This record gives sequence, structure tokens and C-alpha cells, in this order.
Amino acid sequence: MSLVETTSLALRALFKEPSTLNEKLPITSADLLSHIVAWQLSNSRDHRGRWRLGDVHILDDVMQGLAQHWEHGRIELLNSEGAPNSGKTILVRVTMEEAEKKRKRTDFEEEPPRKAAEKRNT
Repeated sequence: MSLVETTSLALRALFKEPSTLNEKLPITSADLLSHIVAWQLSNSRDHRGRWRLGDVHILDDVMQGLAQHWEHGRIELLNSEGAPNSGKTILVRVTMEEAEKKRKRTDFEEEPPRKAAEKRNT
């Protein structure tokens, strides 16, 4: 598992509602990394893609990428020094999208059951 995948899984787990981590926002990337490391130690058996507490600059890069596109919601960041990779990225907000909104529907599911049945009988 890559560091990006590990981070995505950790963010989904750490920011599920209700989450005490939501109450700590805004949070620096160094503090977020300590939460991610603790989460992966208690939840992950896969030792590939493991975060270490010294990887703050790498987490900054990963978070910048996830802020551009994260399939599970939206991440808002603020860089306190104005430059990428400063180690001072601040996570401002995490908004999770509901799974129902992301589910793809087939044409058959969009039609009311009665109309779909009528089409099959003709």
C-alpha cells in the first residue's frame, strides 16, 4: 500500500463522524502525522507504506495532492509559510462525502419499477 493510500484510509477513519480530531482543527501536518502514525499502528498489518514521525515534508506533499483531488471528500489546507514543503502545512477542514452520493446508478435503477416492468413486457 502506498503512502497516499495509507493517508487516504487514515483520513477517512480519523474524520468519520463523530470525530474528536474534527474538534482539534486546524491542525498542523506534524500533529496530523502523529495521529496517522498512531492509527496505522493500531489498524494496519501492512508494513509497506508506513509513515514515520520524521516524514512531515512527505506528508505535506501528499496532503497537497489530496487537497487537489480526494475521492472521498474535500480537504482544505493552509500553508503557514507560503511555500510548499515547509513542514508547516495546516489542515483546516475535512469534509467527507456520503457514499450514497458517490454510487453510480444504472439506467434501470433510475426508472420507477412500474415503468421498467412495462418496458420489459412490451
